[in-house]
Amino acid sequence: MKVIKKIFCLNLILLAMLIFNSCIANDSKTATETQRYHSLSLNEISMDKINQSLYLAGRWMLNNQNDDGSLNYLYFPSAKRFSAENNELRQFMSTVALAEMYKYSDDIKYKEAFDKNLKYNMDSHYAEKNGIGFIVFSNQSKLGAAAFALISVLESNEYASQKGGLIRLVLLLHNETDGSFRTFYIGKRNDNQNFYPGEAMLALMILHEKTNNGEYTDAVRKSFGFYSEWHRKNRNPAFVPWHTMALYRLYQTEPKKDYANFVFEMNDFLIGMQDKDCIDSHNLGVFFDPKHDEYGPPHASSTAVYVEGLTYAYSLAKQLGDTKRAERYKESIILGARSLIELQFKENDAADRDDSNKVLGGIMTSAERDEIRIDNNQHTIMAFLQILNTFTEEDIGQFGSKNPQFICD
Repeated sequence: MKVIKKIFCLNLILLAMLIFNSCIANDSKTATETQRYHSLSLNEISMDKINQSLYLAGRWMLNNQNDDGSLNYLYFPSAKRFSAENNELRQFMSTVALAEMYKYSDDIKYKEAFDKNLKYNMDSHYAEKNGIGFIVFSNQSKLGAAAFALISVLESNEYASQKGGLIRLVLLLHNETDGSFRTFYIGKRNDNQNFYPGEAMLALMILHEKTNNGEYTDAVRKSFGFYSEWHRKNRNPAFVPWHTMALYRLYQTEPKKDYANFVFEMNDFLIGMQDKDCIDSHNLGVFFDPKHDEYGPPHASSTAVYVEGLTYAYSLAKQLGDTKRAERYKESIILGARSLIELQFKENDAADRDDSNKVLGGIMTSAERDEIRIDNNQHTIMAFLQILNTFTEEDIGQFGSKNPQFICD
């Protein structure tokens, strides 16, 4: 009898999985089915084009903010519905993006959106115990979420107490002996080492820039020693952008060759997995290695954060006079930007839709998956801001004519 019950339960589970997978398949269609897809040639890429795309991406954020200050997390354009999923780390990343859009545009709408969103996120997820501040979501407390909550409150004149609590948490999860980080405050998990430690190091370096407190650089320096060796044994592209951004800042404070060399080592590995041929022009510029399933599928959020990190690696190469390496990084940055712009819902794509405000400016996940997730836009905003602050029109505008091998039919 027990065996029959077990078989019955297993069949129910399998049926539920089939139904769930069927729903996902129906909700997410290819980009060509959803969008009047326009293959973007590199000849069309310019600083103005990137600026237009940036403002469209920012407009999507504003259009998808609710009255309570929250931001919609995931939208399926083909099904015209929002997902019930959420992720507090990506939400705080988006808070930072709103702040950066305000600094770039000086548009008060972004300031208002930032203030409302930060308040909502802090009211919803911040908790404190014995002076330690942490971010709670689904009975978990992630180091990465605390790091981006800290970066967010650094952009506000409020939340001084919460800022102190978050700083204490990041330092508490940092091992002063070997430089490693514990990645979860609540629970016994210690995974996501490719993400959260680099995000924490970035938060500490931004904090140092605002306070000139050597305690924060000391922690990042110690973590560099641990994680540079860790990465060499566990190569993964997800590791690269966060450590690049943190170590670029550390190098400006303390220009040691080891920091620069590791930035170059990481990003040389990263650009080796970028699609740079015209077999499928829609994938030109996408970062994906089919030989490594553990790196994940093609994803706009990945492309965007890799491009953001590469702008720092490019700046460091230029700073050190490494012209050839800088050119290789610039090539990857421009190809990645082309891919992101191609995946974006433009005015023509949204014009005839009754959900135009939900899709206009949104960045689809890939040419195969049309869903718009909040970090697709957040990472694209951060990447394009970096491009616009790093390059000139000459750097971007002449790239296509100088590189005909990337002009796909």
